[in-house]
Amino acid sequence: MKRSELLNTISAQIREFYRGLKKDSNKIMESEGITNGEFLVLRHVHSGIDGATLLAREMGVSASYITSISDKMIKKGYIERIRPETDRRTVKIQLTKTGKNLYLLLDIKIQKHLNNKFDSLTNQELKSFNEILLRIFQNKSNF
Repeated sequence: MKRSELLNTISAQIREFYRGLKKDSNKIMESEGITNGEFLVLRHVHSGIDGATLLAREMGVSASYITSISDKMIKKGYIERIRPETDRRTVKIQLTKTGKNLYLLLDIKIQKHLNNKFDSLTNQELKSFNEILLRIFQNKSNF
């Protein structure tokens, strides 16, 4: 097989694999009554990103999207807005106890799913796969 044909095959397989992971991820989110976007907000806030502008930048979305999704998540009891006493102009977002518990539950479900998805690979194969991906991503001129 020619290199160009092989690269096209790999590209198609990566797209198919990504679509499958995304579909499975969405099913996991839906099972807990949230969207993928809401989960990403939970993940980023859990990791320490607490400002709407930073959150929008990190997620690659508009500030108005963050406002809209935050309003929905506040109504569901997953996050809350806090105005720090030191600077009343800023608004911080933090997880509620319910939001933190939901994030941890979903994180466990996703990890379990990924473990099942990659179960046929040995630890050495996973390390090699990771190293290959890192080498590809290090060459940012390709993207």
